[in-house]
Amino acid sequence: MPPTPTTVQVCTSCGRLRPLGYFRATRRGAETRRGQCRLCHASYEKCRRLAGRAKALSHFQTTMRKETNAVRAVNLVGEMTRRFGGVQKFAELWHARLWGLCAQKPGSRAALSGLTAVIRLMQHCSEARPKRNLDDFTDEEIESEIQAIRETADALGVHR
Repeated sequence: MPPTPTTVQVCTSCGRLRPLGYFRATRRGAETRRGQCRLCHASYEKCRRLAGRAKALSHFQTTMRKETNAVRAVNLVGEMTRRFGGVQKFAELWHARLWGLCAQKPGSRAALSGLTAVIRLMQHCSEARPKRNLDDFTDEEIESEIQAIRETADALGVHR
């Protein structure tokens, strides 16, 4: 039996003729359907979310570069960590953004801004960390710190 006009619809994005089940309703219980099929809508939403992440990372980078208060810097990092689903995910996304900027446009304003933001964050971290004399560390504590630094560098893809 050939499809009838009431059981199929043309997607406004991909132009394919699809059954009505491929289209979301405009409202709960409504008979009318949206113009985009579910696959095109999912693709659009994925791109929109990625663009939002890129915008948030760019804003974070600019704010961090200018931040002079360590407490506000810590709060900003905490906010980004929550938004991106944890420290690891945030670090991966920021790392990918920085490497992408440096690879595509080395020396560009955006790349330098990103690197300046990293340096500013490192300054805030070193200021916030309690100062200890190296003589106070045991050999085991030093080895533990070195191992933690190596693991972090490996996780971020930093080559030694």
